Amino acid sequence: MGGTTELLAIMNPAAGGGRCGKRAPAALAELRAAGIELAVKETRAPGDATRIAREAYAQGRREFVVVGGDGTVHEVINGLFPGALTGDRVRVGFLPPCRGAMNATRRGTQ
Repeated sequence: MGGTTELLAIMNPAAGGGRCGKRAPAALAELRAAGIELAVKETRAPGDATRIAREAYAQGRREFVVVGGDGTVHEVINGLFPGALTGDRVRVGFLPPCRGAMNATRRGTQ
């Protein structure tokens, strides 16, 4: 991921008991310092990550970064399908700045 395409970071600041909201800005700043262009959308309520991902996919976005825990990962993936099954492929990265996303790590998807 990277290059000239702007990635959409879908961030759940409440993940990890609020740790994500505290730690994510520094992690996102490191990505930007490495030359990665990011737009950030924060979730506010359950279902927001699904809606944000679905709308972004419908608008042509294909590269995403999930910033949060397992629940946020689950919502974003659900938001991308079924559209991504029949349309363009997507690229999804995971940035767990809190203690979440353990399932993704254990499955070797990070």
